[in-house]
This record gives sequence, C-alpha cells and structure tokens, in this order.
Amino acid sequence: MNKSEIIYYAGYGSAGMLLGIFAMLSILRLLTLLQAFTLWLFSVGFVLIVLGCVRVSPSSKRLSALTGFGSGLVIIFGCLSTFAFKLISFYTSVVIIIMLVSAEVIGYGLAKARRGM
Repeated sequence: MNKSEIIYYAGYGSAGMLLGIFAMLSILRLLTLLQAFTLWLFSVGFVLIVLGCVRVSPSSKRLSALTGFGSGLVIIFGCLSTFAFKLISFYTSVVIIIMLVSAEVIGYGLAKARRGM
C-alpha cells in the first residue's frame, strides 16, 4: 500500500469518526440533529480538502477525488446551513465556501508545480 492510498483511506475513515463524534454530541443534546449533521458536513469537507491537497505523488487520482468530494460537501454545508437551517448568515456561508475552495486551488497549484508544469 503506497502513501496516496493511506491518505485516501484516512480521509474516509476520518469521515466515519467525525460522524460518531457529532452523533454523540447530538445524543448528549449538546447539538440538535440538524446542527450536528451540517457541522459534520463542514468538518468532513474540510478534512477531505486538506487531505486531498497532500499529494504524495503527482499522478494520484484518488486524492483529487477527495478534494472534489470535500468541496461538494462544503457547498452542501453552505446551502443547508444558510437556507434550510438558518444556522449562519448567507455572507458567512459564502466566505466559508470561498476559503475552502481556495485551499483546494492552492493544493492543485502545488501539485501542478511539483509535476513541473
């Protein structure tokens, strides 16, 4: 098993662990079920983007799948928290989405620079 596979499985393994953490917070009534779900989406999206930006080899296709999936979760988090659950304001949601997608762009640029393009 090479390093990119380890990072790939660590990303999805951490998604499961975060699900357990937020489920426990919901069971303990520290968060509502909807709040726990949206914060889980945000956390998993952030973790997947960060792990996807760590490219150990220039041609790791699985890691770009992590960043794509993470970006999708962050966008879903922004939409859900703003419109459906009204947890944060629209502008805060847009700022969070811009910050995390920008982190993905930086990771993509670093991977391209590593390849010499």
